[in-house]
Amino acid sequence: MRHRPIVHTVLALAGAILAALPPPGQAATQVFVPAGTKVGLQFVTPVDSGKIATGAKVRFRVLQSVLGGRHVVIRAGGPVIGIVTEVTKPGIFGRSARVVVGSLSVLAVDGRPLPLRDIVISKATVSNSRLGAAGASVAGAVILGPIGLLAGAFVKGSYVSVPAGTVVIDVTAASANVRAP
Repeated sequence: MRHRPIVHTVLALAGAILAALPPPGQAATQVFVPAGTKVGLQFVTPVDSGKIATGAKVRFRVLQSVLGGRHVVIRAGGPVIGIVTEVTKPGIFGRSARVVVGSLSVLAVDGRPLPLRDIVISKATVSNSRLGAAGASVAGAVILGPIGLLAGAFVKGSYVSVPAGTVVIDVTAASANVRAP
């Protein structure tokens, strides 16, 4: 009876391999996916730099299918899971918090994992429209000298938060050949 889990594992693996193969009579096409290919991702897991810790899992889903020529190489809706590799708390001179999500990969249509670049979540990536306190500190140092620089040291940065549903564009980290149906 101890062989039963092994048999189920072998059958599941064989089923996954057969599912990745093209239907009989239809040949798969090799599609080159260059490094830097854009992949739209949507946060499924919210990220709050004040609450998240290194090692936490962050879930995403592929926003829309990625094409290589006329062939789909990454399907919309596919899951992507990353691991928080760095959390930096807010600091002086208006330095805001930062979260790095790494170890990301997305499955191609042939089941091959395609590595993605790390996603850096910071105040700059959340909102590029305001002059941050760090910029104000530098301006204070130029205009008011050492007193302005000292005042900038008392400006504390803020935490960053990304709600579920937020969209980000990531890119593939390496080139790959994908067998597309």
